[in-house]
Amino acid sequence: MRTIKLSIAYDGTEFAGWQKQPGKRTIEGLLEPSLEKILREKVELAVAGRTDAGVHALGQVASFYTHSRLPPETLRRALNANLPPEIRVWDVAEVASAFHATRSAIKKCYQYLIFDGPLGDPFSWRYTWHYRWGRLDAESMQEAAHWLVGTHDFASFQSAGSPRTDTVRTIFQAWVRRIAANRFSGMGPIVASIVWQSFSQPPPRQDETGYGSESPLSRADPLQGEASASNHSLVVVEVEGNGFLYNMVRIIVGSLVEVGRQARSPDWLKQVLEGRDRRLAGPTAPPHGLFLTRVDYPAELLKPPVGSHQAADEPSGRPAGSCVR
Repeated sequence: MRTIKLSIAYDGTEFAGWQKQPGKRTIEGLLEPSLEKILREKVELAVAGRTDAGVHALGQVASFYTHSRLPPETLRRALNANLPPEIRVWDVAEVASAFHATRSAIKKCYQYLIFDGPLGDPFSWRYTWHYRWGRLDAESMQEAAHWLVGTHDFASFQSAGSPRTDTVRTIFQAWVRRIAANRFSGMGPIVASIVWQSFSQPPPRQDETGYGSESPLSRADPLQGEASASNHSLVVVEVEGNGFLYNMVRIIVGSLVEVGRQARSPDWLKQVLEGRDRRLAGPTAPPHGLFLTRVDYPAELLKPPVGSHQAADEPSGRPAGSCVR
């Protein structure tokens, strides 16, 4: 048996999420039958994160076991020929037999995009939350996000109905920054560029605690220059942790927006954490601004086994400069 790792990107707008559901169009519901058609055997996928309806992914990871000897690149081409254009498998790799997309993950990164200009942009409405009630204070949001970093009980940031009883998670990085963007002048590609740049570049330096110390607010905008009060712009929230509860990132974003609109002080987020009560936190942000951008695994699990199709080459699965380390 071989262990195969898939790296997947998709536009989640027209899907009812990742997981198979009777009578509904889902990512898994299209991917598994495509694999079975190509490999001519039963396939059961494990996935890094079961994204909800409307949520997008650039760095989703799935894995499965197979008897097939089909080369990874041949499988990648065949899959993309069988899948709709909203789903692209951008890498297929044979990995160590112990690799499991769900259980082996050590870090995940999500990014959320908010457009807070007064007039919505028809080219990015599928990928950003249009907050039309005024300009958000991104610096206060960044100050509030600092309270999330570290190991905490995130019970206040979990939607009802989750089966998980352990609500302790570790957040390694929590960033908020503002990116300038011109109205109606290709903002859709700008949104894609922001997400891809975050995915393909290494993360900021870390301090001696192992947590992030560089604020993205201090970095020059690589796309449009500094965002000023007159710019139409995006507020980007990025959260990186060892795991997430149900709707945790969207509740974090909704809570940060409460701070950004100056309804709450940055210190309020500390009180929400300590209260361990969902009713204390802000609303759940809409799904369509959320992207799963990265999933990290131990490097030794990404190495292809001896004798595989990829054993003579560099291990596949991540572009140069990614955060696997």
